[in-house]
Amino acid sequence: MITIADTKGGSTKSTTAVNIAAFIAHAGLKTLLLDFDLEQPTACSYFPLQKEAPYGVYEFLIMHETDLDKLISATTTQIVTLP
Repeated sequence: MITIADTKGGSTKSTTAVNIAAFIAHAGLKTLLLDFDLEQPTACSYFPLQKEAPYGVYEFLIMHETDLDKLISATTTQIVTLP
């Protein structure tokens, strides 16, 4: 698990996380990228999606949604995301 956090917006958290996830996926490992930015989640926008989840982090944290099929989006790479 790798965590990238900062309270300041525009500090390249998402870009850094996406690049690390892409590097790990390129190495052949299935990768889960969690985007916990509730105001402006952008991690999913970096990859073409095969399946877009109808729910995201808000529903997971606040509404206690546990159905992973509703929470996790699949990309055309080895990366799956929780928007």
